[in-house]
Amino acid sequence: WKEFRTLPLSDLLPETITNLQNYLLTKARNLRTGQPLKLGTYNSLICPFAQLLDYLAKEGKVSKERYYALKERIKLADVPSRKVEIPTPEQFAKMREYLYRVRSGRGQGECGPKFDVFVLTGIRTATLTAMRVKHLNFAKRTIRFTRLKGRAGEADEKELPVLDEVLEVLERHIRARGLQPDDLVFQTKNSNGAFRSAARHAGIATWFQHACRKWFATQALAQTND
Repeated sequence: WKEFRTLPLSDLLPETITNLQNYLLTKARNLRTGQPLKLGTYNSLICPFAQLLDYLAKEGKVSKERYYALKERIKLADVPSRKVEIPTPEQFAKMREYLYRVRSGRGQGECGPKFDVFVLTGIRTATLTAMRVKHLNFAKRTIRFTRLKGRAGEADEKELPVLDEVLEVLERHIRARGLQPDDLVFQTKNSNGAFRSAARHAGIATWFQHACRKWFATQALAQTND
């Protein structure tokens, strides 16, 4: 959006924020599909703008009065949470069995191991697809996770302990593929098609990569309240 690409702080007014929000909601288009932005996408663009205002206030670039006047104009869309059906143990087993049988497509048998790592760690897709063989430390039973999602100034990678089952799954996968230290553990970024097919096979309406994260969080809450 050319009119918002560069903007002097002196021109950053409450009206500017309102104009930006109206543009996103009425005129902006998804560059891939050409369709209007979804409300969730709108929120994902406005939230960093709110964080920018917090930074400007913290650094003394704008006065407190102006900061509150600007922050008051920021409005988030009311977007309902996307819910997924949690599979029963029997359905979960059917999904795993199906995904380990899938050999067609670009995944070339990656779907089963990916599913296991997703549900046993709860990591995001970007973190999993950035994982390289050298990030795994079998002696220490840890993995260095990279491309973590966090605020500016926070570390974007961290070495963390994982369940033994995770390392067992990855060790089998790496050995079967003959992967080298600098190789990506998984060559495909998206397995949503296979995950949806596995869900239908198990009698569940839908499933996708991020649903594994929701499943992990649900299990953690149920078992540990943490």
